[in-house]
Amino acid sequence: MLQANDSKKQNMNIKTILAGIATSVFFFFGGWIIYGILLADTMMANVTFYNGLMKSEEQMSFPALIVSNLAIGFLITLICDKTNSKTWMTGAMTGLWAGFLIMLYFDTSLLAFYNLFTTKWVLIDVVVGTFYSAAGGAISGLVLGSGNKV
Repeated sequence: MLQANDSKKQNMNIKTILAGIATSVFFFFGGWIIYGILLADTMMANVTFYNGLMKSEEQMSFPALIVSNLAIGFLITLICDKTNSKTWMTGAMTGLWAGFLIMLYFDTSLLAFYNLFTTKWVLIDVVVGTFYSAAGGAISGLVLGSGNKV
């Protein structure tokens, strides 16, 4: 028989897993809409293309795409969980700051070492990625806080 603390801990673990999955699904579809459709032309205009850079749809690794979305979804969720961000607003703020720092690190590192894209794209990607992560954090916060009494 589970004691009260064991039951609460198990419920928290289930919520964390559900929030991570929900956030990962959001990042998968959101990335496709934002980067694959809405910003596709802007990205094409600000990325240095060379032969072999982009894979065709047939060459893309769907398992790697799933892993990458699970990684960011669970990272944002774990940060929200550890910071007790269990409402859509606190989750959004946590996601915003985590996303900003992740995007700033990633994009400026690539800008420093590679002739891959323009400074303009770095600025666009950091801003878009920050708000995209805020939305992911809002989802994490909502799921983590679901069922809590106010």
